[in-house]
Formats: sequence, C-alpha cells, structure tokens
Amino acid sequence: MRSFVWILYLLAPLMAGCSGKKDGEQSRIETIPLSARELCQEFDADGDGTKSKYRNRRIEVTGLCQHIVIDSDRRHHVVLEGGEQRSEHVNCIPRESEVWKKVLPGQTVKIRGKLDPEAFLPLLDDCEILEESGPRPRKVTVEEFLAECYGKPEVARSYVDKHFMLTGEVARIENKSEDWTDLIFKTKKPEQVVRAQLFRLGEEQEKRLNSGRRVTVLARFSPGFQEMSFAMGILCEVAP
Repeated sequence: MRSFVWILYLLAPLMAGCSGKKDGEQSRIETIPLSARELCQEFDADGDGTKSKYRNRRIEVTGLCQHIVIDSDRRHHVVLEGGEQRSEHVNCIPRESEVWKKVLPGQTVKIRGKLDPEAFLPLLDDCEILEESGPRPRKVTVEEFLAECYGKPEVARSYVDKHFMLTGEVARIENKSEDWTDLIFKTKKPEQVVRAQLFRLGEEQEKRLNSGRRVTVLARFSPGFQEMSFAMGILCEVAP
C-alpha cells in the first residue's frame, strides 16, 4: 500500500501536466494567500528566507490600502498596511496605470503578484487587483472644504491624515521638480491658501495644468502653517 501511495506521489506532477488545465489555472492553484501583516512578519523574521520561499510563486495578499504613490519610473504603487508602524507595509506594483480607478486609500484590497527577490522590503510586482471593499475617500470641492474647516481648528484636526478626492480650479503651479509639484487652488479670499503637493507628473499632465483648469486630485490632508495643505497627491482628472 505504501508503495502505491509513493508511486502516486511521484506521478502527480505528470498527471497535472496531462490534465488539460491551462497555465492560468495551474498558477491559480499554486497561489499562496497571505495577509499583508503575515507577509511583513515573515519578512522581518527572515527576509532572505521569505524571498527564497516564495520565489517563482504568486502571492495573494490582502490588506488595507494606506497610500497610492508613484515611483521614479512613473509606476503606481499600492501601499498596504503591514503593521502598527507606518514603516511596516507591503508595496504592490499593479499592471494598471490608473490604479485609483480600482482601489483607493482606506479600502481593503486583495492583490495577486510576485515577490521581488531583490527588494529590501516586501515588494510585489506584476500585480493584479482582484477585489476591493470598504468606503472610498470623500469627494469634496475646495470651497466646500474651506467652508467646513477654515478657521475651525478642531474640525481641521479631525481630518488630518485622511484622504480626499479634492476638486477645484488651478490658480498656479509652484516648486516644480522631478519628484513633486505644488498645485495652488483658486479660492475666493487670497488669505485662504489651499495647496496640493502632487507626485511625479507626466509631461502632458503638466502642460494641462494651466490657470483656471478644473482638476481632481487624490491627496491626504496635512495642514501646514496658515495653509490648507494636502500631501502625497495624485492627479486623477483634468477637465477639457
């Protein structure tokens, strides 16, 4: 009986190859489900061992989306919360270019990808966004936000570090660099300054950010001195 079981074990890979299943079905069978926290814990305990363990295998990671960022190659990263500290996270690089159309900060997301064997921190590449759930960031205009928060520090403090989909008209652009561009919104009163620091813009995006153009940005409220400031911004929409 043991000999028969051993033969079946040896033949299993051949039987799977002859089963008529497509490569996509094979990869789904081999996918390993993990939470973002579990992956971070494994990586913290033994980074090299974790990369070796998951080499050439796909991981299905579920976690809370903290941010969406853009790297120097203009690839979008979905950053998943991996622990209590902000430094504990899993970076996921989806195939999609306009990631915010599928998932937004504050939502729980399931992503399938491959662990980068060269990365110093947990990084999944060639990712596919499978599921998202939970509330999306609030949509608000610049004037609505000012009416609610300007001159009301307690209200403003309650929104610190929360993400918004903020819509308004461009007044001007400041502090433009390869990494960041400051967008100043038009307001009814000159003393009311609303600034959104945007991640790396493409050349065509920059050309369209002329004064009076209506735009929508995804950004995190991070008030500065005498300013309503938004950080880690991504330009989502520009009106024709």
